[in-house]
Amino acid sequence: MHKKILVKGFLFFVLLGSTLALSGCLFRTAPPFEYRVDMQVWGVFDDSDAYAPAFTAWQKANPFAGKMEYRKFSVDTYKQDLLDALAAGNGPDIFMIRNSWMPAFADKVVPIPDGLIDIREYQSQFVDVVSRDNIWTDGKIYGIPLSADSLSLYYNKDLLNAVGITQPPTTWDQLQSDAGRLTNIDANGNIVTAGVSLGEWDITPARNGNINRASDVFLAMVTQLGGLAAPNTGGANQSEKIDFGGAATQKAFDLYGSFSSAKSPAYSWNSSQHQSLDAFAEGRLAMTINYSWQYQLFKRKNAKLNVGVAPLPQFAGSTQPANFANYWTFVVAKNIPNKDVTDAKQKKSALTSIILTDPVTYNRVRTLESWEFLKFLTMSNNGTFTLTSGSTGATQQVAVTLDPAKDYLTRTMKPAARRDLIEQQKPDPILGAFADGNLIDRSWYLRDPETVEGFINESLASIILGQMSAYDSFRNLQARVGQYQGR
Repeated sequence: MHKKILVKGFLFFVLLGSTLALSGCLFRTAPPFEYRVDMQVWGVFDDSDAYAPAFTAWQKANPFAGKMEYRKFSVDTYKQDLLDALAAGNGPDIFMIRNSWMPAFADKVVPIPDGLIDIREYQSQFVDVVSRDNIWTDGKIYGIPLSADSLSLYYNKDLLNAVGITQPPTTWDQLQSDAGRLTNIDANGNIVTAGVSLGEWDITPARNGNINRASDVFLAMVTQLGGLAAPNTGGANQSEKIDFGGAATQKAFDLYGSFSSAKSPAYSWNSSQHQSLDAFAEGRLAMTINYSWQYQLFKRKNAKLNVGVAPLPQFAGSTQPANFANYWTFVVAKNIPNKDVTDAKQKKSALTSIILTDPVTYNRVRTLESWEFLKFLTMSNNGTFTLTSGSTGATQQVAVTLDPAKDYLTRTMKPAARRDLIEQQKPDPILGAFADGNLIDRSWYLRDPETVEGFINESLASIILGQMSAYDSFRNLQARVGQYQGR
C-alpha cells in the first residue's frame, strides 16, 4: 500500500514538472533558491506616476521582481541627501546622478554585469555623449539614461514678429544682430525689453545671478570653438578638458561679453535685469538659452506665452556643430546592506534566508536584478525581453507590450537619449530642437560641477565688471578648475 502511494506521488510530481516545463513557467534549469528583489529608486523632478507603467510591466514580466518604489527629492538637497544615505547604509538600489558627477560616484556604484548588455549595442542605441559619459576607463558601463538634454534657444514669437524677424537666429552673428533689434531702451538708458539674456549679470544672490545656466552657455561657445578636447598624453578613455588659457576661451568671451557692452550693437542685458527665467515668462525678454525642462516652467508661469524653441546657434561656417549636455543618468549602488539580515528567521520580505545570511550573494543578485530592470526601462525591446536568473544564470525570453522609455518620455515631455526615439521626436515643435541637440552634445567630467560652475560665473563677472583682465581671470580660473577636471 505504501509503495503504491509513493509511486503515485512520484508520478504526480513528474507529470506536474513536465506540465510546468511545457507551459514555459520554469527556467531552463530549476534554481536552487527562489527569491524576490524589492527595489528602491531615487531621483529628482519626476513624480512616481512617470514610472508606474514601467514598474507594473516589470513585475508582470519578471517572476523575481518584488516591490518597486520611487522616491522624489528636491534637486537643491538631493546630492547631499544621497551621499549621507549611502554612507549610512540606507541608500537606494538605483539612483540618478548628473552626467558630470560620475567621477564623484565611481567608487559608490557598480557596473553592469558582464554579458547583460553588449557595449556595441549600447553605443548604437544611445547618442555619443551617453557612451562617453557612462562607459568608464575600465571599459564597463556604469550608467544608463532615459533622457538626455542639450541647450536650445527659447524665443518669444510675438516680440520677434513685432520687429519683423521671421525666423529665429541660427548663428551667433545673427543672434547679435537680432538681440540689438529686439532690445528696447528708454530715455534714461534703462533696458525695458531685453533682446537676449547673455553678458553682464549680478551673481551675488546665489552665484548664478540673473542669468540661468550662464556657465553652460559659455561652455557651449567654447566647445563649438574646439576648446573642449582630450589632453594629448596618450592612453584610452581620456577625459576631455577645457584649456581656459586658450584662444577658444578668449574668443567665446568676446562673443559672450558683447551682449553687456553699451558700446556694442548687440547690447541687450545688464546686472539690473530681472532673473532671466522670470523675465522671459513675463514677456520682457525676447530670447534666452536653456534646457528642455524650463519649457514647462514658462508655461506654468504664463500659459499665454507664445514661445518657440530653436536649435542652439552655431558659429558661421562651422563644419562641426556642437552643443553642451546636462542630463541625469541611472546607476546601481555598489553595496547595500541587507536590512533583513538581523531578523532573517522571522522576516523574508526581500530575498529568502539563503540570500539574507550571505551579503555577497545578496548584492550579486540585487545588482543583476537592478541592472536588468534598467535595461528593461531604457533600451528598445522589440516586443521581447531576456530575463536572467540571479540564482543559476539561466535565461528566458518573455513577451512585453510596453516600451518603457517611450512611455516615460511621452509622460514627462523630455528629449530622448535613444537614437530611434530621437528620430520620432524630430518633428515635435518643442522637443525637436533638444533631440537634435543631443546628437551633437559634448560634456566634461567634474568632481564637483556646482563649485566649478560658481568659479566660471565669478570669472566671467570679474572680466565684465572690469575687476580683472581676461588673461588674468582665465589663468586664475584654469588653476581653480584644474583639480576638479577629469576622471
